[in-house]
Amino acid sequence: MENIQFNEDFVEETEVTETETSKKRSRAYHRHHRRRVINRKKEIAKRTSYYFQHAGVFDKGKVHCSCGYCNPKYKTHGPKLSDLKKLEYQKEELVLYS
Repeated sequence: MENIQFNEDFVEETEVTETETSKKRSRAYHRHHRRRVINRKKEIAKRTSYYFQHAGVFDKGKVHCSCGYCNPKYKTHGPKLSDLKKLEYQKEELVLYS
């Protein structure tokens, strides 16, 4: 077996430094955002009549309302074209069967 020599010319020394974009966050910062997220999820749970014993169950996991009215796009841009077509089709069906 051949002896392999390590050539130090190819090794670059890199220094690990904290970048400008990463910041150290305090405990208060994390508590604030945890509380904010839990409160948002609690409001969704109240609107959907979901029972919970304590608010900590909303700490992790995704809780969201999937209805079109809660979607921010619906509020700003209105319903999608496909939804408008479905509504028009349903209105025509009501007229035919009435």
